[in-house]
Amino acid sequence: MPAGDGPFPAVAVVHGAVDPDTYESGGDLLPEQRALLAAGYAVFALDLRGYAESDPAADDGALAFDPGFGWSTVLDWGMALDVVNGLALLRSGAVDGVDTTRIGLLGHSMGGLLALDAAVIAPGASDLVVALSPPASDFGELIADIDVEEVDGLGEWLGEVGTPAENPDYWADISPRTFIDRATEPLLLIHGGADSTTLPQWSRDTSEAWRAAGLESEAIIIGGADHLLRPHRGEADRIIVEAFDTILEDGT
Repeated sequence: MPAGDGPFPAVAVVHGAVDPDTYESGGDLLPEQRALLAAGYAVFALDLRGYAESDPAADDGALAFDPGFGWSTVLDWGMALDVVNGLALLRSGAVDGVDTTRIGLLGHSMGGLLALDAAVIAPGASDLVVALSPPASDFGELIADIDVEEVDGLGEWLGEVGTPAENPDYWADISPRTFIDRATEPLLLIHGGADSTTLPQWSRDTSEAWRAAGLESEAIIIGGADHLLRPHRGEADRIIVEAFDTILEDGT
């Protein structure tokens, strides 16, 4: 909670695919959390499945792969429901000091994808979605743009479910872009122009699709910034706070 008297607007913060062996509860996106607290926002940092003290992801049906950083990442589709439930908790009035009419959502990388998922699963659960360096919102596009052989475990997964060309319905069903017409929230995407982990074009494409659905969206590409938005992370944090201030300041 920030200093002062509430109730405060609140932002649910969703971490990305970090090393689960070294991750500590709430221990990702700390600069962003500090910036939001300093600006008067309550922060609810979610621990995804398999991180800190959270229950592990499902044994069956979850995609586990090495994204190239030396640790295994699990993408359990139930994680998106965990984000939805976190937002529902903030909306419910169960958290003392939180203004239930002003709720934001912020996610980085895999957490940015889960934020997009939450927006189409539970429209209106937040009032603004901010996605930092997210993967493609169309998984068929993602598979087409990467070297599958460089991502350990992904080729095996494709062998099980089929490629987007072989099984288009499956890939459409797990892609948030398919369901953008359900969403209601404005969307801000911030991406580093030098990001080699997730592609800046993916954020441009998602923003374009969001606007095509009649929703408000903007993709900001920060030149020279990497996947963690370094060395311009401070600039990104200022943009994030300004966006939440603009949308949440009057509770509408």
